[in-house]
Amino acid sequence: MNDAGSATDSKQGGIDLSTLSDKALEALVPKIQQELAQRRVRQTKEALEKMQEIAKSVGITPEELLGS
Repeated sequence: MNDAGSATDSKQGGIDLSTLSDKALEALVPKIQQELAQRRVRQTKEALEKMQEIAKSVGITPEELLGS
């Protein structure tokens, strides 16, 4: 499911949240927060690796690339 997709859009393979109980929805919240945190860590690491590759490809340090 993409950001623009509806949570109830079965064509996108989304979850129909309207069928879940309040308790089930509340149980999902910490799992969603944990997944989002893990993704941020992974994306940050990937971005840093890309930045290091770019800096290396032009013969400068990552700090020089950022103007530090």
